[in-house]
Amino acid sequence: MESEEQLKKFQQVPDQCRTVKFYVVWDTAYRPPMAAANIYAWADFIALGKDEAAGPELAKRISALRPGKCCTLIYTSGTTGMPKGVMLTHDNLMWTTRVGVKFLQLTENDHFVSYLPLSHIAAQIFELHAVYTGGLAVTFAQPDALRGGLKAVLQEARPTMFLGVPRVYEK
Repeated sequence: MESEEQLKKFQQVPDQCRTVKFYVVWDTAYRPPMAAANIYAWADFIALGKDEAAGPELAKRISALRPGKCCTLIYTSGTTGMPKGVMLTHDNLMWTTRVGVKFLQLTENDHFVSYLPLSHIAAQIFELHAVYTGGLAVTFAQPDALRGGLKAVLQEARPTMFLGVPRVYEK
C-alpha cells in the first residue's frame, strides 16, 4: 500500500483481512512500529528478498531454466473454436517482451494500467514481463474495470501507454 493512511484502513477491518500475511508500505518515509511483525517498510521488504536471493534454491531454479521449457500456459478464448491451452516457453516470452519494449521504445518512465485478466497473453507480456524487462510501472485496476471502472482508473493513474484489446475499443 502506498502510505500509513492506507495501512490504517486495513487495520480498521481485521475481520476482512484474515488471510493477509503481511503488509508492505511503499512510502519511503514510513517506519513500522517495532512490535509490528507483519508490517514492512518498502526498504525492509526489499532487503528480505536480497537475503533470499543469495540462497541455493534460487540458484537451483535459475539453472533449471532452458530455452524451449514451458514458462506458462495461456488458454485461448475460444472465439475461433474450442479453447486451447498454449504452452509458452521462457525464450518465447523473453524475446517477445524485449522486442515489444524496444519497438514501442518503452523506458522506466512509462506506466501501464493493468485491467485485463493476467491469464491474457497481452497482459502478461506488457503488464508483467515488460515491467521487469524495461523497468516500467504498472497500476492494477479493480476487478470491475471492464464493467465500467476503467475510465476512472485511467483518469487517476494517467498511464503513458495503454494496451487495449478490440473489446475495449468497441465499448
